[in-house]
Amino acid sequence: MIKIHDCEQQTPEWFQLKLGKIGGSTFKNFINIDGKLKAKGVLVGHVAGLIAELETEMPNDVGGFESDAMAHGNEYEPKVIDKLKDKWFKPIGFATNAKYKYAGVSPDMVHFRDDDYFRGCEIKCPSSKVQIKRFLEDKIPNEYLPQIYMYFLIFDKMEIMTFASYDPFNERREMFKKDIHRQDLTDQLTNAHESLLAIDKLIEKHLVK
Repeated sequence: MIKIHDCEQQTPEWFQLKLGKIGGSTFKNFINIDGKLKAKGVLVGHVAGLIAELETEMPNDVGGFESDAMAHGNEYEPKVIDKLKDKWFKPIGFATNAKYKYAGVSPDMVHFRDDDYFRGCEIKCPSSKVQIKRFLEDKIPNEYLPQIYMYFLIFDKMEIMTFASYDPFNERREMFKKDIHRQDLTDQLTNAHESLLAIDKLIEKHLVK
């Protein structure tokens, strides 16, 4: 069952909801692009970070670090949403699914119709060089595939995701967009689902409550 948490992103309530949970942007730290767990040596450190947040009730990045790229995205992503939203667009602060205790997603965009979330969109606003590289490669970058998997796992009836990349400084190019369908990711999503369940068990085993 999907639970929609009624909060605005980047607020204290939102940060509290995210404590101890794998998010869309951090899922790549735990799994490979095939959806399977990373090697134990890598995995343990990231799981330890989640447990630390749960036990201390404090985020690991207590300094509130925001990179230039993150600041750039936070500034321009709302403008992309304005370009893409339609009558089915529904803003969401944070969403979880009862299948996974320690995971959730803060979607850039989801579309709601007939009592379900049928489409999502992940938005990036990279540098001009990176944006042109995306047109040359003509695919969703591998580093963002786990983020897309997380949308499909949390919104388990969602059938299509759009990866949108926009450079506000290059007016010669349109927005880069690529769609990917759930049916094209059957193996990866099965693996990613099993990976989240395994992480849940690992956290439960070692968490001091």
